[in-house]
Amino acid sequence: MGARAYLKPVMDGGDVIQSYQRLLEFSNTMLVHARNDDWAALIESEVVYVSEVEKLQNYEVDAMLSEAQQEAKLELLRKLLEQDKEIRERLLARRQELEKLISSASKKKQVEDAYLSQ
Repeated sequence: MGARAYLKPVMDGGDVIQSYQRLLEFSNTMLVHARNDDWAALIESEVVYVSEVEKLQNYEVDAMLSEAQQEAKLELLRKLLEQDKEIRERLLARRQELEKLISSASKKKQVEDAYLSQ
């Protein structure tokens, strides 16, 4: 193995923007799933999203972006954060629904147990 085996690929500015655009596409898909209460599909989409984020974290560090690319990246990040916020809000609402269902089921079981013990 030569020294090249240890070098990680480096992204150029265009690669970075394309990667953020892919993230936005994945985020759009995740948001659609969240809006449709399709939680299983959301989780599947999130796996792909996280993989792309990890790739970006590993290779973006040394990329040089032009001023226009920096502005494009900032706009993509803004959109990603907006969508992430809505997805998180929808997940929180879903969690609260599930907590109510669990609480209701628990109370029902307590009532049934109390009734049966008499």
